[in-house]
Amino acid sequence: DRRQELSNENVLVKVSRRQLEELSKNAKSSSRRSVSSESGPFNLRSEDPLYSNNSGKFFELTPEKNQQLQDLDLFVNSVDLKEGSLLLPNYNSRALLVLVLVVNEGKGDFELVGQRNENQGKEN
Repeated sequence: DRRQELSNENVLVKVSRRQLEELSKNAKSSSRRSVSSESGPFNLRSEDPLYSNNSGKFFELTPEKNQQLQDLDLFVNSVDLKEGSLLLPNYNSRALLVLVLVVNEGKGDFELVGQRNENQGKEN
């Protein structure tokens, strides 16, 4: 049954903090295109916010601005919201993976919002 196949395609799995730490110990980019790539952490908030108003600040780092992100073909966003503010999610519908990190009172949780097969949506 086709409906059964579709329902099994995008299964979300909850990963414990310990499992996530174990996975990240030896994580490397499989798409390294240059040896000049910097490695290590970076401070997303060291740049000016892309948008800023009375409700908060929106920071974005793109592959054009950071070599590490070019190697991973990745965009990184961060939002600081003031109490009582609301952010409506927006994401690129052509993205292969949309992952959200939600931090509340110092505790972070990763949430997989959507995953798409690379061949999905391509014209024949």
